[in-house]
Amino acid sequence: MPKKRRTIEEKLGSVMAGFAPEANIAAICYKHQVFQSLFYKWLYAFQ
Repeated sequence: MPKKRRTIEEKLGSVMAGFAPEANIAAICYKHQVFQSLFYKWLYAFQ
């Protein structure tokens, strides 16, 4: 995946998508083109 700087809004949008009851983290990460480890890093940063 290409390296890209994400805005706070993009990060928050990805994290908020993970809170949906039927959320599939792997699919969300694929859609937003981020690694799962980065997703969880953002998740913990926003808590």
